[in-house]
Amino acid sequence: MRTSVVVVAHNEGDELPATVAALLATTPDGTEIVVVDDQSEDGSPEAVPRAPQVTVVRNAERTGVTRSRNLGAARTTGDVLVFSDGHVRPEPGWLEPLVGELGAPGVGAVAPVIASMRGDGDPGYGFTWRSPTLTTAWITRPADAPRATPMLCGCFFAVRRDAFERLGGFDAGLTLWGMEDAELCLCLWRLGLECRVVPGARVRHLFRKSFPYGLAWAVTLHNTLRVATVHFDQTAMARVFAQYARHPQLGEAAERLVVNDAFERRAWLNEECERNAGWFINRFGIEVLR
Repeated sequence: MRTSVVVVAHNEGDELPATVAALLATTPDGTEIVVVDDQSEDGSPEAVPRAPQVTVVRNAERTGVTRSRNLGAARTTGDVLVFSDGHVRPEPGWLEPLVGELGAPGVGAVAPVIASMRGDGDPGYGFTWRSPTLTTAWITRPADAPRATPMLCGCFFAVRRDAFERLGGFDAGLTLWGMEDAELCLCLWRLGLECRVVPGARVRHLFRKSFPYGLAWAVTLHNTLRVATVHFDQTAMARVFAQYARHPQLGEAAERLVVNDAFERRAWLNEECERNAGWFINRFGIEVLR
């Protein structure tokens, strides 16, 4: 299967050219790499290594991770789409295990083991939800073979194009940043496709203490509430909303929610998918949402 890589960047500094250089060094000649510059102001896209297979696309306006990734995917031709942050270092030999696992029947998306670029902390083997706020917790239990995991970290993972396009890409109703990786994985599981972490592949990721750009909490809260509204049953949804009942940004986030297509998307997924989110919650024993 042919592979394309989509890198989304906004003010990544020296990390962006280093990431693209690492991708060029660890993929076969001619592997398509599309960098989507989401209105960077630091000149980092101009420093991306020049190569025939590298394309830099600049958004006309700031759109965020989800829409930038969808734009990048639309500019590619590969059967496998790899989505990468602009601050990673894939280790040699990462591609073959991921693509090989995607050849297994019923597998929709895969990810490498994610380690810290600084060498601190335990490597991550996917993640799960640790509370009704939908905050996440890394799964750190090591694996010797590919293993099903609830959700894959959006910093670096691969998905079959046919599955991605069946879902219409990442949910474009998620704004700027947050929940896009969890939402896509939840959709894949509901379609009957597995998400797996592949220990034969490893990528180092720069975990930053702060973002190099501003981020409004009303936006990220909206994304959390949208995932709950689109996917969860009454019990799980109520658990999530109750956690944010006193949040100062709840009003603005809820206003964003009711004026978009969350309920239309919920109805469409219920028709399209063979499983519901309750199945997913039970499959992975996510007790905080029961």
